[in-house]
Amino acid sequence: MASLGMANGVGLVLGPALAGQLAWFGLEAPLYLTTLLPLLGLVALWKYLPDAPPPAGGRRGGRSLLTDPAPAPPHDSRPSRPCSPYRPARSPWDFS
Repeated sequence: MASLGMANGVGLVLGPALAGQLAWFGLEAPLYLTTLLPLLGLVALWKYLPDAPPPAGGRRGGRSLLTDPAPAPPHDSRPSRPCSPYRPARSPWDFS
């Protein structure tokens, strides 16, 4: 965590200084560099981070939680409190 905080502080100090130096090449140069740096970080992460290891126990049945979620529980269509014809049910957004 200390390294992340230090990197954030260094970026806050050096970022505007570097942008000021790049402004000699035009006002768009700092914006292009601001676009390029996260893309370079993404490429570095993609290249150097290892693939995720398989789960220790493995999944049985070959079911994926993303493509085949568990079925939803049955919905009870009855109102949570009885409605009276003389006094309508209050909305949860009615604060009066």
